[in-house]
Amino acid sequence: MSVGTVVSQPISDLNFVKGDSVCIGDSSNPVPVLVIEFWATWCPPCRASIPHLTKVQEKFKNVTILGVTYEKGVDKITEFVNGMGDQMNYTVAVDINETAKNAIFTPSGARGIPRAFILVKNKIVWSGHPMDEAFETELQKAVEQADSTA
Repeated sequence: MSVGTVVSQPISDLNFVKGDSVCIGDSSNPVPVLVIEFWATWCPPCRASIPHLTKVQEKFKNVTILGVTYEKGVDKITEFVNGMGDQMNYTVAVDINETAKNAIFTPSGARGIPRAFILVKNKIVWSGHPMDEAFETELQKAVEQADSTA
């Protein structure tokens, strides 16, 4: 899925290990602005971006940041997330069946992680590295877009 693509099939089989559950692609009640960030515990750039995403979540309180990993081993991932404490203070889920990966990450042509997707009411408006300087600029635009169509 590339920029401009709408996630039209609900992805509701994620295993949430932190935060409230989120249904990606729910057309009846879409999240106004959702950041889906694909990551892994074994990925040094992913681990480096975690505190940054926490700061972004604090700054953009009306945005839902959802860290998604398709690693195996929910217990290992839960232990990692719990060990991060307040450094990882946003919603985190395990994509056990790789549904989100197969619906969003793979079709986008993304090759590496971390990879963030900004969605406004289920439509992908930006994709890239979460520590790219354009990320917060594009997130601010997304918030303004969502507010103008509310």
